Amino acid sequence: MNYYRGRPHGSMRSSRERGDPRKYSTALWLRRGYGNTLVVAAVSARADQSGNGNNATAAAAGNRPTASGAPVTIVFDGSDDALEMDAVVAGGAFTAAMTYKLTTTPTAGEFFSPLSFCMSATKTFFELLIVNDAGYLPVSLGAKVGPINSVGFSPTHDTAAHRLVVSYDDGNPSLVGSYAIIYDGTSQTVVQSGALNRSTDDIGSVGARVTAAHATSFPLDGAMDEVVVIGGVISQSRLSRLDGYMKAVL
Repeated sequence: MNYYRGRPHGSMRSSRERGDPRKYSTALWLRRGYGNTLVVAAVSARADQSGNGNNATAAAAGNRPTASGAPVTIVFDGSDDALEMDAVVAGGAFTAAMTYKLTTTPTAGEFFSPLSFCMSATKTFFELLIVNDAGYLPVSLGAKVGPINSVGFSPTHDTAAHRLVVSYDDGNPSLVGSYAIIYDGTSQTVVQSGALNRSTDDIGSVGARVTAAHATSFPLDGAMDEVVVIGGVISQSRLSRLDGYMKAVL
């Protein structure tokens, strides 16, 4: 059984069209049901549907996540599964969206790192974190987020299917510090933050944090269906439309 409630593409035309990633300056689009390279029951690659060639691939056979259902959902084992990509976004502003479903929840103080990508040649990394820590809000951004060389978000950590869309500016001079507009499928929040940390070792990845030497840490134990990364921030109304697209994927 698929991890997500699949529906025929045609039945989702209205919500999909309003928030279709092709309507934005999309840098990365790992689209559900498209571009999967399968080796037996494992996913060795998912091709980027944005046209930018930021394909997500497994460096070794042992790091390949499992393919589940039709359309294919990518399931990571919580050990060493990961797909690697570049997904470079120029400058310090971006919008990111993803759907996920955990197989097991993180223990107290534990991190999962389902998505990270390089934002510029200076190696500024965005990392979305799923974390079980009483010190976090259900969705938060700020200095408390760790570990070293990462700043990210802590969305809900249960085993239901979730979606999250984030629009972030790492240096908007009109604001005090930088900010994110976060939409968790229920409400929108504007969150203040300092600049993203910088790393010279990590590379873009899905399913775990991955170093340039292909070592994994903070692996995701669960499924991911759709990932979208857009260059630049978008308005709250367009953020809601993108969320409508992600909701149709679930």
